[in-house]
Amino acid sequence: MIVSLALSLALMAPVPYAPETHEKPPLVRDWLALCDRNPKACSDYLFDLVWSSTVGPQKVGYCLPDKDPPEAITGKVQAWLRAHPAEASKPTDQGLNRAMLASFPCR
Repeated sequence: MIVSLALSLALMAPVPYAPETHEKPPLVRDWLALCDRNPKACSDYLFDLVWSSTVGPQKVGYCLPDKDPPEAITGKVQAWLRAHPAEASKPTDQGLNRAMLASFPCR
């Protein structure tokens, strides 16, 4: 019984973005294409970046809303990037950080 409970909990745990199972899009346009093909991988990539940006002493400069689901946050970032086509040729992480700063300023 304990084994089945542990297995059930393990299967329900969220799976973070894992570079070995998802592609790493080099440019913003590649990330947006990933979003069109695989919304889950797109969101996973964004939240892996958010998580890695908050580990350590650096200040990220954006404040995510507590109540918005990851899909809404990812959608807002996508919308900002699509509204700023000059970002398409930028490195993905740089463009995503710029979109996060613009979309979720701290008050």
